[in-house]
Amino acid sequence: MSAPELPEKIQSAADVDAWADYVRERVTPVLDGGFVRDPDWVIYELEKVSGAAAVMVVVVRDADKVRRATARTLAKAKAREATRLADARVPQVERSARVIAATEDEADADAIARASYDYAKAVAGLVDDRMSAVQTIGKQVLATYSGGA
Repeated sequence: MSAPELPEKIQSAADVDAWADYVRERVTPVLDGGFVRDPDWVIYELEKVSGAAAVMVVVVRDADKVRRATARTLAKAKAREATRLADARVPQVERSARVIAATEDEADADAIARASYDYAKAVAGLVDDRMSAVQTIGKQVLATYSGGA
């Protein structure tokens, strides 16, 4: 499952989305009712989906790292701004709104990272579902080719 156009290392929410999109496209079946599935097809699909599952373990791990990093960045930015406002003797009733306004970019980055993490987890679930479907098809193919159907 190599893809030269994909980032080598996941460092951002966009990287997470790129890898998750790639894996999702790889495991999403193209429905062709006239296609006969044989043991070779089952082996190929199982290998492909197993590779996708291995990739998604890394993608989800790295998505979690990105999510945690953006959450820390947001927390630090809020703390810095709150301290700055307190030092400037800004009334408490104004501080909260001003902290939110001053950390909008960090909050947006955090929301995007959380969404990318959720997407990566959903794609990992899709890969698991696809593995189960291929295994079920494999059992049916085995039964057909062994005369059990």
